[in-house]
Amino acid sequence: MSLDVVDKIISTQFATWSATNFAKVFENVEFEPADSDIGYVKAFFLPGDSNQISMGATKNYRHVGNFIAQVFVRKGKGSRLAKKYAKEIGEIFRGNQFTDSGITITCRSPGYAAVGQSGEWYQVNVNVPIQWDELH
Repeated sequence: MSLDVVDKIISTQFATWSATNFAKVFENVEFEPADSDIGYVKAFFLPGDSNQISMGATKNYRHVGNFIAQVFVRKGKGSRLAKKYAKEIGEIFRGNQFTDSGITITCRSPGYAAVGQSGEWYQVNVNVPIQWDELH
């Protein structure tokens, strides 16, 4: 199934990002924010709609989705660090294509949103739209 492959591609690329003292948190992985001195990043892959884009014996389906990274830094560390890390993560994907198991994802330009402070954390989100085709 292509969703598993796309999730693997995104997770593999996200894992290439490195920041000192920053934990990477993937979906469905236990994590306690108190374990991080400076901050952490939560990463999600959200599949979206799909459309049939060709007819014939073999049909081509175009899928879209989003990679979202939520960057959290401790209150009082400033917003620049969160924005810097959000941009670094976004640049991994911006305009790139990645392939695994015959599935190629195309990454679009990332969007950034400063969510602001909540409790002990300041948050900036990165949203990378992606698309891929699948033949059936």
